Amino acid sequence: MSLLFREASRQPQPFRWTRLVSVALVDAIAQLLPSIDVAIKWPNDVLIGRRKVAGVLAESSWNGVELVTIVGVGLNVNVPAEQLAAFGATSLSAAAAGGRVERAELLRAIVARLDARLAEPGDTVRTAWDARLWGRGQRLRLLDLGREEDVVVLGVDLDGALRVRLADGTERTTTTGELIL
Repeated sequence: MSLLFREASRQPQPFRWTRLVSVALVDAIAQLLPSIDVAIKWPNDVLIGRRKVAGVLAESSWNGVELVTIVGVGLNVNVPAEQLAAFGATSLSAAAAGGRVERAELLRAIVARLDARLAEPGDTVRTAWDARLWGRGQRLRLLDLGREEDVVVLGVDLDGALRVRLADGTERTTTTGELIL
């Protein structure tokens, strides 16, 4: 699905919309399948365990007055596990031990969570996103501009940049890296 957001702003925050949709998506999954551990992998994936179940991508345009952002969500709902295993992915039904997930019910839950999250202050959504951040406090591999390094994930800045601690103890942010599973 794709969602369109318009925001009149002199200082747009495009990552705000990706963050909002990711949190609403994770909320909806947790609501429908409470026994499943779901997390957000920076910058734009949703994981169940260590397998990707969804991707959230945004494209924005700003004319100096209005930010227009389209956020697309690709979610594996009822794809059999054997069709996704080779890609390191999963589906909601596979994670729910093969139980079929009703897509209409899922869509209603996502829209309801979006509405609820839209009514909340941005800091509340940011806190919820941060609470679901996969790998926080863990030593992981970061691939950034062709260089791979060990990092500890610290969190995400307001603009969506990933904050990490390097092996030598220094901290930095990245907007171009990818955490490696």
